[in-house]
Amino acid sequence: DRTDFDGLVRLQPHSVPRLVLTGQYSSGKSSLISAITDGAAEVVIDSDIATDSVADYDWDGAVTLVDTPGVQAGISHHDDLAQAAIRSADLLLFTVSVDLFDDPLTDHLKWVADTLGKREQMMIVITKSGTMTAAEGIRAAAVRAADPGSPQIPFLECDASDYLRGIRHADEARGGAYRASSGIDVLRAAINAL
Repeated sequence: DRTDFDGLVRLQPHSVPRLVLTGQYSSGKSSLISAITDGAAEVVIDSDIATDSVADYDWDGAVTLVDTPGVQAGISHHDDLAQAAIRSADLLLFTVSVDLFDDPLTDHLKWVADTLGKREQMMIVITKSGTMTAAEGIRAAAVRAADPGSPQIPFLECDASDYLRGIRHADEARGGAYRASSGIDVLRAAINAL
C-alpha cells in the first residue's frame, strides 16, 4: 500500500473541503461513506445500482463526503451527475472493487486523473478487500498497470462491510478484530493526511 500523500491537496473555493467518491456502480462508494462516519451517514447500500443522485454527507463538520452514482452503468444521466461532482471536487476517492480494473474503468481513471487534472487530489481505494484474498503485489501491480502516469496515484485496500460489521458486533473482541482488519482506520488517516 502507498501512503505517501504529501502535497496532494489543491482546494477549490469551498468553505468545507468536498471529498467526492467515484467509481463504477456497486464498487462500495456508499458503504465507504457509512464506514468512514461510523454509520452516522444514513446511506442507501445495495448490491445493485442504489445511488441515482449526488448526495452530501457531513463528516464531523470538517469534510463533506459526496456520494455519486456509479459510472458506466449504462445510465448516461448517472454519468453526467458523477462527472459534475468530480469536476467540483477538492479531493477524490476513486473506488474499485477487488475485481480490479477493466478497460472502461481504466479509461475513467485516466480521464479523472489526467483530463480533469485531479491526479494530485485523489487516491485509489480498492474496496471489498475482505471478500477475496490476493497474492502479495497483485493489486499493486493492477493499480500500476491502470495508472502509468506520474506521479502515481496513492492507493490502499479496505473493507467497509467488515468495519460496519465490527461496530455492530455483539462480541467486543470479535467486533474489534473486524474493525482492525477492515483498513478503514488506515483510510481515515490517509484522508486526514490529505
